[in-house]
Amino acid sequence: MLKIQKSLPILFTFYVFFLCGCIETIDLDIDTEETSIVIDGLISDQLKNHEIRINNSAVIGVGNDNVLTPINGATVVVKGSDGSSTDFIQTSDTTGTYTGLMQGVVGESYHVEINLPDGTLITSAPVRIQPRVGIETIDYSVSVETIINTSGNNEQRENLNLFLSTSFPENDKPFIRWRIEGVYEFLEKYPMALNPRRCYITDNLDINN
Repeated sequence: MLKIQKSLPILFTFYVFFLCGCIETIDLDIDTEETSIVIDGLISDQLKNHEIRINNSAVIGVGNDNVLTPINGATVVVKGSDGSSTDFIQTSDTTGTYTGLMQGVVGESYHVEINLPDGTLITSAPVRIQPRVGIETIDYSVSVETIINTSGNNEQRENLNLFLSTSFPENDKPFIRWRIEGVYEFLEKYPMALNPRRCYITDNLDINN
């Protein structure tokens, strides 16, 4: 009995020290009032109206961090290494979206020059349009994966694995963007169905999931 009474204060002292020692305030040096200019656009070798979007980023920790503020009234010009120049016109007064009818040439480089309403000039680095690369082979396999569902139980899930192969020139380091479109077939099933219909739904798959 005497030994237990002596050990309790030691254990209690250690526990309190451990609990207090784990709590520490870290001040992060983040300027929450600073915003950045976000420019998003794509120029391809297709003849069409291309879009360039200009926005201010959101203020960190204020409202929705994903909501951007459009920048309107800018002057936007896309220039090519072949001497071409295309003006991009704002589509409306509020969206910060500018469009221009043009067709990029494979092998040529293009950059964008933007004059903001406050007089700031932004010039991007030139980027060369790479030749289009096609898919050489495509294959698939079906695998079974064990996952833990929302109830905390093991569950078997079938996965469809796609395998694509393509080739690039040895000295080129191209940018690759995949777009995947899924088509799903549904068959009507209900009692006494004489002519069940087949329905198809098309969906752009999220490549990040």
